[in-house]
Amino acid sequence: MRTVIIAGGEGTRLRPLTCDIPKPMARLCGKPIIEYLFDGLLRAGINAAALTLGYLPQVIEEAYIAGYRDMSLEFVREETPLGTAGSVKNALGDSRDSAFVLSGDALCDYDFAEIIRSHKASGACVTIVAARVSDPREYGLIRTDSAGFVSGFIEKPGWSQAIGGLANTGIYVLEPEALERIPAGRPYDFAKDLFPRILREGKAIHCHTAAGYWCDVGDIATFLQASRDILDSRLFLPPNPEYRTFAPPEGGYTVKPPVYFGADVRIGDSAVVGPYAVLEDGVSVGAGAKVRMSILMGGTAVQENSRVTGSLLCRNALVHRGCSLFEGSVLGAGAVAGVESSVEPGVRIWPGQHVDGGSTARENLRYGAVRHELFGDNGLDADGRLTPRFCAGLGVAMASVHECRRAAIAHDGSPRAKSLARALSSGMQYGGASVWDFGESFPAQANYCAAFSGRAFSVFVRRNNLLVSGEGGLPLARNIERAIEAACERGEERHAPDEQIRDTADMSNIRAAYRQELRRQAPQGLRSMVVTVEGSNPIPREILRETLQDLGCDISGGCLTLRLNAGGERVGAWTRETGQVPFEKLMAICCLYEFRRGRSLALPSDAPLFLDLLARDNGCTLMRYLHAPSDSSDAAARKVAQSSPWTRDGLFLTVRLLAIMSVRNFSLAELLNELPAVHVRQSFAHGDPARLAELSSKTGLEQQDAPEGFLLRKGLGKLLILPGKGGRRLRILAEAETMEAAQELAAEAEAMLVEDK
Repeated sequence: MRTVIIAGGEGTRLRPLTCDIPKPMARLCGKPIIEYLFDGLLRAGINAAALTLGYLPQVIEEAYIAGYRDMSLEFVREETPLGTAGSVKNALGDSRDSAFVLSGDALCDYDFAEIIRSHKASGACVTIVAARVSDPREYGLIRTDSAGFVSGFIEKPGWSQAIGGLANTGIYVLEPEALERIPAGRPYDFAKDLFPRILREGKAIHCHTAAGYWCDVGDIATFLQASRDILDSRLFLPPNPEYRTFAPPEGGYTVKPPVYFGADVRIGDSAVVGPYAVLEDGVSVGAGAKVRMSILMGGTAVQENSRVTGSLLCRNALVHRGCSLFEGSVLGAGAVAGVESSVEPGVRIWPGQHVDGGSTARENLRYGAVRHELFGDNGLDADGRLTPRFCAGLGVAMASVHECRRAAIAHDGSPRAKSLARALSSGMQYGGASVWDFGESFPAQANYCAAFSGRAFSVFVRRNNLLVSGEGGLPLARNIERAIEAACERGEERHAPDEQIRDTADMSNIRAAYRQELRRQAPQGLRSMVVTVEGSNPIPREILRETLQDLGCDISGGCLTLRLNAGGERVGAWTRETGQVPFEKLMAICCLYEFRRGRSLALPSDAPLFLDLLARDNGCTLMRYLHAPSDSSDAAARKVAQSSPWTRDGLFLTVRLLAIMSVRNFSLAELLNELPAVHVRQSFAHGDPARLAELSSKTGLEQQDAPEGFLLRKGLGKLLILPGKGGRRLRILAEAETMEAAQELAAEAEAMLVEDK
């Protein structure tokens, strides 16, 4: 009789434990799962076996290149998946012997010799070993007749069909006539294909209910449970000179049995270990830490005052001081939980990933890191975790912040954004916020509607992120962002009293006010103008076209082309005479027009620096508000900015620009000629914002005061470096008399930043 162990599965439900090892190599109390099978085979007098390998085959081959104790092992790689039966057929080749087949990722202490004897006594073509399980719904079940022969199969049934069922353990004895029915070289499965065929042909399949322990280690929960079962001695462990347990290390800590200790374990004073803790070789536990119901694999470190409960820490994982890991959580190999971070129940952190200090991991982390910050340069994207569930919780967190309790919500009209908007709105209602719904819109319009209606807080929901604005539709203050992030980190779902929970108000009719104010930007009409309007988003594009038509503008096509961005916040222009004209230049034309009329303005901190000179030359003041103010220092600028929506709205800017051209009877080229010869170049780099101040001394460039960011001057050129909200991404704005000079200045800044790294 040949013995075959099926050991090629990926163990996807056990990830991240199985990201870098095959499932049979997962260690339980000092040794891999597959070695428990090897020991059982040796007890039965079986000293040779073939292993079918698929996922990460080299890990098993390298571990057992010389066999295992007195057992010789043959490795059969499976280049393409062949199913359970096809895999065994491939391993046996042309053999005419009977076969004893085991699953390499199940833990058991069965008497394999007794199973083989039972099979021979039955005279059956096949014997299937069955086990009684507490919850049979996760298994393929076997129906038997009164004589113990198989009468049928049920695959993962509901409770109504599972009564009295026996679970298929994946342990089989097969006669040559059964093996002959397995086709070679193509996928074929025992339970789905071979066994039903044998029953249809009227041949006998014997069911052997084995005595002893069996566990299908299919997921993290059963993996942890199997470890506890070993510690409780539910699994028979015969004497084995190569399987050693080690004495607890010395120290002033507390042990609550049962606990498994590997070699070279270190435990700090006042720590508490156990019950049901597994500390593999080289594990360290810091002073005051508590580890219970958990598995700490080789090289894992848990620093002082951390709490690890019901968790799995894969090899070389690191838990910094003051962390909390809860039931069912997993840190993959080399993963890190930062200082005073937490990993919530059932959350899995993939190998090498990082949970930043003070943050909470609430969803599985495969890429990047869990951070404090929800807000980035492009809004709130929550590291790609935007789901209705997340948005509902986010809404509750937002409602807990005083400045967010009078809120407005709009969305881009996509099915996904609508779903997210409803979830966000529901969460805010649950938390007691007053929510106005502007419906389908675009960011520029949504910000205007929020400002017009006096909403102090607004959220525009797109498919992949949220754009959040504060009072007047301006950027949200950093202290409010931090308050929202802190509420999310706490994860508190405090709900308002029933009498304070109000329905969302449908305020989509306010969008009409946007069109009305848009028309007011050209009070004398635009009858002399001929333009072409373009844009990828049909909503703002058509609103602008209709508004221009209402004002008498011909939009059938002219030498002036205006193109809106998708959000409607920016617009660019093109003519044969001028070529491409960016938003900043168009805004500068409108700013100069206002300055000449004696009107002061407020612009964002990253608006072109030459506008300050235009304001000063015309006896006006140009104020600047910040993108993420940490205090109220820009409050006056924000108040002024609210009266000038055209400075941040491409549609408003377009109508105002055309009105200026119409009133003055100037072409776009003539208006541009009135501006100073300044060009702006934008680029991006990566660096440490904390070290930007060193650039001035290193380069000799003159540092100047700036409301936000880091401002350097070189001759007539200026360089503004603005760190992104995440810190490492730096935005570079270079201004010079020519585009070539601006590009050169930006390139010089990028080179400096690279050298600084």
